[in-house]
Amino acid sequence: GGVLVRLNHRTTVFEGRAVAAYKAGPAAYAESILSSESFTDLVDRTEYYRAALDADTALLEEIDVLREQLEARRAEVEAKEEEIAAAKLSLEKDRDAVAAARARQAQDLAAKQDVIAEKRGLLADIRGRQGRLEAEEERLERESQQLQSIIQQAASSTPSAYAPTGGGQFLWPAGGSITSGYGYRIHPIFGTRRLHSGVDIGAAYGSGVVAADKGNVVYVGAMSGYGNVVVVDHGGGISTLYAHLSAFSVSSGQTVGRGSPIASVGCTGYCTGPHLHFEVRVNGAPVDPLPYLQ
Repeated sequence: GGVLVRLNHRTTVFEGRAVAAYKAGPAAYAESILSSESFTDLVDRTEYYRAALDADTALLEEIDVLREQLEARRAEVEAKEEEIAAAKLSLEKDRDAVAAARARQAQDLAAKQDVIAEKRGLLADIRGRQGRLEAEEERLERESQQLQSIIQQAASSTPSAYAPTGGGQFLWPAGGSITSGYGYRIHPIFGTRRLHSGVDIGAAYGSGVVAADKGNVVYVGAMSGYGNVVVVDHGGGISTLYAHLSAFSVSSGQTVGRGSPIASVGCTGYCTGPHLHFEVRVNGAPVDPLPYLQ
C-alpha cells in the first residue's frame, strides 16, 4: 500500500513538471538563460535548471524503483493467492476424504451392527431351540421311565429261558445292519451326550418287523419321542421294545410267536431317517441288546 502511494505521488509530481515544461515551450530554458541580468544571475539560473534536471532524473529513477517494488509486491501477492488457492483445494480434498472415510466407517458400523443383530437373533433362536430340545429330551426320558413302569406292571411270572446277561437266542427283529449301537453317544437331534438305550437297525421304510421271540404284547401305542411303540414280554423279567414304527400288526394283550410280524419300519417320534430302534429290557430297565441277539 505504501509503495503504491509513493509511486502515485512521484508520478503526479513528475507529470506536473512535464506539463509545466511543455507549456513553457522548448525555448523557455534558453530564454531564461539569455535574459540573465548579470553573471551571477546567469550562474544561479544555470544551477537552478541543472538542479531541476538532476531532480527530474532522480525522480524518474525513484519512479522506476517504486514500479519494480510494486511489480515484486504484485508477484508476491499473486504467489500468495495461488498458494492460498492450492491450500484451499487441498483442504477441500481433505474434507472430502474425511467425509468419505466417515461414510465408510458408518457403513462398516451399520454392517457390524447388522451382523451383531443377526448373531443375537441366531443365538436367541438357538437358545430357544436348545430349550425345546432339552424339554423333548426330558420327555423322552420320562417316556422311558413310563415304559419301564408299564413293563414291570405287566410282566409275566413265567420263567424265562434267557439268562440276564443274554445268550444269543433272540432273532434279529428287522432286515438290516446296526447303524447306532447301545451306550452313550451324541444324540443326532439333541446334540447332547446321552445314553442310547438300544440299537438302531437300518431298514427300508415299511419293511417288516418281527418278534425276537415268543411272548405277550404288553404295550402298543404312540409316544412323542419313541414314536409308535410295541413292547413284548418274554417272561422272567425279559422284554423287547420296538420303536419309530410306521404301522402296527398286533394289539395289546395278544400272544405272538417267535418271528411273528408285529409292525413295519418307520420314522415316527424323534427320528432322522427310517430305522428300527430295538431295546432289550431286564425288569423294565434297558440293557445292551447285542448279547441277546443271534
